[in-house]
Amino acid sequence: MTTVTEECDAIARLARLKDHVLLSHVSWETYDALLDICADRRLRHTYDRGRLEFTTRSSVHEIYKSLLSTFVVILAEEFDLKLFLGGELTLRRPDLSRGLEPDQCYWIGNEANVRGRTELEFPIDPPPDLFVEIEISRSVLDRLEVLAALRVPEVWRFNGEQLQVGLLQPDGQYSWGETSPTFPKVPMKEIPALLDLANSLDHISILKRFRAWVRSCP
Repeated sequence: MTTVTEECDAIARLARLKDHVLLSHVSWETYDALLDICADRRLRHTYDRGRLEFTTRSSVHEIYKSLLSTFVVILAEEFDLKLFLGGELTLRRPDLSRGLEPDQCYWIGNEANVRGRTELEFPIDPPPDLFVEIEISRSVLDRLEVLAALRVPEVWRFNGEQLQVGLLQPDGQYSWGETSPTFPKVPMKEIPALLDLANSLDHISILKRFRAWVRSCP
């Protein structure tokens, strides 16, 4: 019989050789152990009831992620909102047999409930209020379905051209639009043009332009 350690080692070796790995019949114990074993390689993962997907991140994915995540910080600062930076903190629910790594996540409305914490435990702690998802390369597993199961209320999804805001509905599905209840005064449809400046400007200049743009919002 294959032990959890042996299974983890085999999957870790495979993940180091491939840019994309999709596996079935992976136990929660194996998935949980893999998070430590593969910590030395930047792998974006999704786990959904026995199915496990690892993907590497492209440079364009990382650029958009870094800029958009900093945009959120600037927005919170300009609108005087409290913010807890979750970064790429793995969100995992053993009771649901689901987990994933965000591109970036934030606690805003629930900031006071996680302030000062270095370890979060779900579902005892609330899920992030805002989840940033960069969809430059598509995942096979439905990450949005996992997010809905984890009860993440708001998702920003950027595919390189369009930024959509997903709001979790009572039926467990996301309704997509261009308005964020977290930042209702911000015309979200204009943000992709600012992200596109990465093709021509240095990133500090982009952040300065973004801040000036935010201050011009009515």
